[in-house]
Amino acid sequence: MVDLSVSDFQRGEFNLYPNPASNSITLTSNTTINQITIVDINGRVMHTIIISEQKSQHSIEVGSLLSGIYFIELQSGANRETLKFLKQ
Repeated sequence: MVDLSVSDFQRGEFNLYPNPASNSITLTSNTTINQITIVDINGRVMHTIIISEQKSQHSIEVGSLLSGIYFIELQSGANRETLKFLKQ
């Protein structure tokens, strides 16, 4: 039997703020972010950014998006995470 206590799971490497957002969001990671994809609630890709800079923090303009719920897919090497944000 395998014990899957909370301490066995890694905490997410990515943070997104502010949430909800009006004009821009900031993404931070303890590792380098390679790709950012914004997807609407219907699964349509709204924007994809391939990042070549070795930074762990990025500001993304979201002012042109309609109000609603969006998902942001972040990739850092082999690690991926999907976060949800609300555009006001």
